[in-house]
Amino acid sequence: MNAENLKVSPAFWAEMETAVRRVWQEFKRDLLKPQEYRIVAPGYFDQGCSARDATAQDIEPRLTHSHSDMREILLVLEGECEMLIGERIYRCDAGTLMLVNAGDVHQFYYPANSRPSRHVWFMFWAHHIVFAAVTDDGSRQRTLPAFRDYRCFDQYIIDAVCKSWDALLAGDDSLENLAEFETLIRLISVRQVKLYDDALAERDRLSTKRNRDKKLWNVMRYIEYQCGKDCSIDTLAQLSGYSRGHFIRLFKDYAGCSVLDYINCQRRVRYQSLHHNAPLKIVAEQLGFRSVAAFIHWRKQNIDVLQSTDGEPSAPSYKLSRQFY
Repeated sequence: MNAENLKVSPAFWAEMETAVRRVWQEFKRDLLKPQEYRIVAPGYFDQGCSARDATAQDIEPRLTHSHSDMREILLVLEGECEMLIGERIYRCDAGTLMLVNAGDVHQFYYPANSRPSRHVWFMFWAHHIVFAAVTDDGSRQRTLPAFRDYRCFDQYIIDAVCKSWDALLAGDDSLENLAEFETLIRLISVRQVKLYDDALAERDRLSTKRNRDKKLWNVMRYIEYQCGKDCSIDTLAQLSGYSRGHFIRLFKDYAGCSVLDYINCQRRVRYQSLHHNAPLKIVAEQLGFRSVAAFIHWRKQNIDVLQSTDGEPSAPSYKLSRQFY
């Protein structure tokens, strides 16, 4: 297989982006919808959930790990999943909060033939919360790439969650403490939604700017190559894909000068590189003029005037070319 066969078309990435956004809308709906939470943790067990002692057959296909300095919460949004913590397996359905304390040995990834589910992890570090949105279709578990590395820096929320969590494990299962804990989880869910929605909006803005800059850069290269020939405003606007008035505004903002100024600048640069003893007809053609008379008229306004004023023709300070990445 050669390198050409490994290339992925822009249409494929656009389709993937659409799919990720569609999945995100499902996550967002479930994160924001009102629901009753059921809390499960070693040392605390909501009667609405089920648990059993893990057997050797249960443990063997499951990878496990532990964090000595991080707490994690699994929130099941849809479907069912089983989670091994310590030596017990907990079955979680939609609305379950699975609390994994620092140091708890727990399941890492999901075994084959697990039940399809959609859930999120909230990972509590000392000064920030990391989010991970996960889907498990029963054969493989996937952390959606677009949801990685979004962090919430809110020390009040982190401290409040840990305080309520500690109280719960110490036996405080009062309605007040449970209500406070659940309210904090709802707030964290809203923060996750806002973080990702903001990230999507920023990505859209940067994508729009990048596409716009690429179009305008192509126009500038066209002007440079043509040296003004066939470079009417209407032609350039059509090339850019923008309306005439919008193109004029975008070009000036991007290039730092008007279209005409940029064309004249490119012609002055090309003029300086030409042999001055060349026939006027050849020079006119090289500078994109349709006639010698048009070239002579341009030279009087753009070369002779500057030479008589400063001794040498000078170019404006705006960009002559722009590399696009």
